[in-house]
Amino acid sequence: MSLFELIKRNISKNYRAYLVYFYPMAFSIVIYFTFVSLQYNRKIIDSAATLGKIGPAFMAASAFLMVFSAMFIFYSNSFFMKKRKKEIALYSLFGMSKKKIGQMLFFENLLVGATALLAGLGLGAVLSKLFAMILVKLMGIPIVAGFSLSAAPAAQTIVVFFVILSAASIYNARVIRGTTLRELFQAGKQSEKKPHASIAVAVLSLLFIGTGYWVILQPVSSGIWASHAWLKILGSLVSIIIGTFLFIRTFIVYLLSALSKKRAFFYKGANIISTSNLLYRIKGNIVVLSILALLSTFTLFLMGVTWSLYANVNEISKDNFPHSFIYTVQNGEAEMEINRLFEARDDVRYSQKLEPVKMEAGPDFSGRFPPDYPVLLIPESSFRQLARKMGKEVDIQFADNEAVAFYDGNLNRTHDPYTGKGIRLPGGENVTVASYQNYSLLNQVIFAFPLVVKDAVYEKVVESGAPTTQLQIYKLGKEKATNELSEKIEEILWNHAEDRNEVIWSSFYKEYAQGMETYGILIFISGFLGLVFLMATGSVLFYRQLSEAAADRPRYQILKKIGFGARDMKKSIRVQTLFVFSIPIVLALSHSSILISALAGFAGISMAGPFMVVLGLYIGLYLGYFSYTSVRFYTLVND
Repeated sequence: MSLFELIKRNISKNYRAYLVYFYPMAFSIVIYFTFVSLQYNRKIIDSAATLGKIGPAFMAASAFLMVFSAMFIFYSNSFFMKKRKKEIALYSLFGMSKKKIGQMLFFENLLVGATALLAGLGLGAVLSKLFAMILVKLMGIPIVAGFSLSAAPAAQTIVVFFVILSAASIYNARVIRGTTLRELFQAGKQSEKKPHASIAVAVLSLLFIGTGYWVILQPVSSGIWASHAWLKILGSLVSIIIGTFLFIRTFIVYLLSALSKKRAFFYKGANIISTSNLLYRIKGNIVVLSILALLSTFTLFLMGVTWSLYANVNEISKDNFPHSFIYTVQNGEAEMEINRLFEARDDVRYSQKLEPVKMEAGPDFSGRFPPDYPVLLIPESSFRQLARKMGKEVDIQFADNEAVAFYDGNLNRTHDPYTGKGIRLPGGENVTVASYQNYSLLNQVIFAFPLVVKDAVYEKVVESGAPTTQLQIYKLGKEKATNELSEKIEEILWNHAEDRNEVIWSSFYKEYAQGMETYGILIFISGFLGLVFLMATGSVLFYRQLSEAAADRPRYQILKKIGFGARDMKKSIRVQTLFVFSIPIVLALSHSSILISALAGFAGISMAGPFMVVLGLYIGLYLGYFSYTSVRFYTLVND
């Protein structure tokens, strides 16, 4: 029999096993090819004019997927190598050289990989328009995503996965050359020693997890965040990771040991087999289950955050950019041209002109921005007039030597970094911030910090010769339909600008559109990465359960011969499989819920609804993997 005939026979004989290897690999290729295709799609990239960073975003996602796909393929490959070592030992026993066996495995792997590569590229090409349409819809770009094919993404995908598959094939050949015949025959044997659980370590695992939760959930105003906040967050995450490992290592073992001692439960039906299997094999699954729990936590957190930001993009934009337009009044001619544009509209809610003093913050005012960062000094009367139009509280009392500061666009809206800070005004007078308001008085993108002082103080600053600037503010009712108006105003401003560096210009629509693009890209990337991580989690659990099913087959056959019914056998398998599948997802649900709650409280954003949607989708797909694994487990032990 020639080598090619032997390879063909092996694949046809083990086609079911290879299909389990084939499908996830093909799916990884489809996702990778999709990201690379979008990275080269000039129509979408050029249309995302307000962002300009879509290419690097997809490049980074593609690189991450490449690394993760390589790790996943190597894991899948090692699983199949372990399952086939007895078969390889027989080839060696019958006289086939290790070099020939290595060549056989090399070409088998390349053949399956090449088939997956062709299938993935074909499916990716067919679905490329659909993925592009989804991305365009999420980003809110007003273009039609056409069908676009390019040789560059296909070539890049082929090169990347050919290298990965070649490396895996070379690894197989090296493993075979370095393994003795005895080791090959004993590869399928499992060391089944009953693990011992310590109550103290079990309690310690809960303490580690609880401590991490407690630190993460501390309110922003808590003194625990006064210094080295990021180190404390990192420490809490490390505590949760350690606690997760110890929880699976000891608490789960303790629970299974306790169940095995309950005679009424242990000797009921097939519980003796399922409980014993779980107890004796949990030791070999500790690291894998811990990694899968943390990977699922990261997936749920990433998807929950991006979906929450996307769902709240309108509220975030309104908070950070409360006015439809803010621009510098440069001269009478420009002002007349812009006024004519607004006179033609019927949705102007309010308008106001401000004449703030533009000054530098100075070295002692705040560590939030550099000393030369501009501060806009606004008189109290203008502030109160504008605040009433915005619907904000105006009953704010402060003295002549005091000032009022506002939210500056940072993630933590409730944190007050300004009260008690002093600033020296032009003319020599000093004022101290006595009040902090957690809302934006002006649009954040104007890159100037508003500071309100008493009218008398403002007049003294003006009399000292400090320059003022004229700002015009407009609020419209149909802000999301002001793209054309925004472009016309911007064109007028640039046409009349003597020094563009001195022009202050902000458009709600532009910032809203950029937010849609940014969060649309993030949710697209996180959604596909989440699917890849879910696929990896389910596949790893699937592989391990099938490996255990092969070892348990003789035991279930004995039960079948003594009259154990199919219904009880299926129930036993579902219980055993569900227990293994539930460990990572339950821990991930707990961890990610805590992290999402902490971030929502910190940022002041409602994340519960979007996060529940993510949980529902993730758990639904996860249960699909569980159901398929249970069916395959039963088929294998009952065959």
